Amino acid sequence: MVADEHFWFAHSIRPTTQWMPNIERLEAVATSVIIGIGEASARQACDRTSRALGARIGSEPVIFPGDHTGFVDEPAEFAAVLRDLRASGEPPPPGK
Repeated sequence: MVADEHFWFAHSIRPTTQWMPNIERLEAVATSVIIGIGEASARQACDRTSRALGARIGSEPVIFPGDHTGFVDEPAEFAAVLRDLRASGEPPPPGK
């Protein structure tokens, strides 16, 4: 784990945090873009940047169980949110 973290901080964090999405393309398809945020990631960088992107393209983020890798740690709960999204065709209300 320590070696993985060392590699991440030495080689991956800077390119990851400096990447900029193509806003114009995302704005063009904003109704089909779902921005997911892990409920346990509140106020972390991934939460703040996801909310900023959602605000920029007019897409309300969907809150998923767990942190920013909730699909790994809470796969059944994460899948339930995805099923609800597919069934309704609409994102759940913010905070759900």
